[in-house]
Amino acid sequence: MRQRLGLASALIGEARTLVLDEPVNGLDIEGVKWMRDDLRSSAQSGRCILLSSHLLSELELVADRLVILADGVASRVGTLESLRADDAPSVLITCVDPAELLPHFIAAGAEAIPEPGQLRILGRDLSWVAGVVSTALDQVTGILQSTRGIEEVYLVETGHAGSHLMNVEGLR
Repeated sequence: MRQRLGLASALIGEARTLVLDEPVNGLDIEGVKWMRDDLRSSAQSGRCILLSSHLLSELELVADRLVILADGVASRVGTLESLRADDAPSVLITCVDPAELLPHFIAAGAEAIPEPGQLRILGRDLSWVAGVVSTALDQVTGILQSTRGIEEVYLVETGHAGSHLMNVEGLR
């Protein structure tokens, strides 16, 4: 309740700009939803809200623009979609035995990473993968175009845990 009270008093002041560090830490599910809804409403009314959090999946739900800081320097800035768009596409195949499918993709010139019960194909789109996999359909239980979450983008970009992801221009 103390966390909610502090947040409520910061929000009620009608400040044009809010800077919040870990605003949902310690909140229950209802409090997190309340926070998301209130921050979105505040941003839509013209407030600038800057969030800093280690809960990157939570920021994916509310942030319009993101900044990834690495060693105190902004290494990436953009919308969630633009940060993901810079990544090469990948397709995730769920299958009976990834080792059986792997040679098909290597022969076709794709980079493939076997994982337990899955094979990840890098740098190829869904239709290309479907063409290769058509020769081994008995092995495949599912195919999914994969997009990396912001946590994966962050880890690739920074390579270490000492950085922070922040919202810089409002919320969704």
